[in-house]
Amino acid sequence: MNDTTPAMILLRDILERFPQADPESEFYNEDINGCEAVNFISELVLEIRTLLDADHPPTPDNGALEALRAAWSVIEDVTDDDPERTNKFFALRAQVRTVFWNLDELKPTTQTEYQTSWNFDVDGKHEFFDILDWRADVAATGTVCGYQAWVEYQLTTLLHNTNLDNVHTIEIAGCTDADGIVDVISETDAEFFSVYTHRQGEGVECICDFNSKAQAVEFAKALAGRGGIPVIGNLCAIE
Repeated sequence: MNDTTPAMILLRDILERFPQADPESEFYNEDINGCEAVNFISELVLEIRTLLDADHPPTPDNGALEALRAAWSVIEDVTDDDPERTNKFFALRAQVRTVFWNLDELKPTTQTEYQTSWNFDVDGKHEFFDILDWRADVAATGTVCGYQAWVEYQLTTLLHNTNLDNVHTIEIAGCTDADGIVDVISETDAEFFSVYTHRQGEGVECICDFNSKAQAVEFAKALAGRGGIPVIGNLCAIE
């Protein structure tokens, strides 16, 4: 299943925001505020318009783009006093759900498939994504989402959204953290592993920390696959 394309990221944002319209959610059929729904989609307008106006759409999946066109239609055509405002959003939600039900039929749109090997039951809390942040996010969005699924979604989103403009290399380093001061050390003494982007003349920027080197390597390679960028180790062998 490949849901890392821009269209699929947007659709998942729409899908997870309102569990009241999701047949698979325990909150299904509870009241939903139509104004709140349209206001939320409004925040995605620029990204949706960019996708729809692209000379070369970033995904070959017509279903995903058609669902986004429906989202755009809600923004353009549904007024604040439209009595069908809420119903129209429910119809949009059903269209988005249909796209995800048919994910197995989608054509891959990237050269690199990414699936983290991190597992909460085995590895414990993810080094970069705090459990308290997960709880706050779930409370704020009103969704029902387990910590494992939430971290996987955050990683996928991070993989898609990381700016790779002028990135020269992607680096992996073993690190320690003493009172907020991070040091790069030999991988044998590392407490966690970090993925950095490096821009010539600008230095490095930490993108994400991982519990193990293997997790850092798989993310770095997927990130590098977006632009054919080499992956190197800093005091750390990556193979």
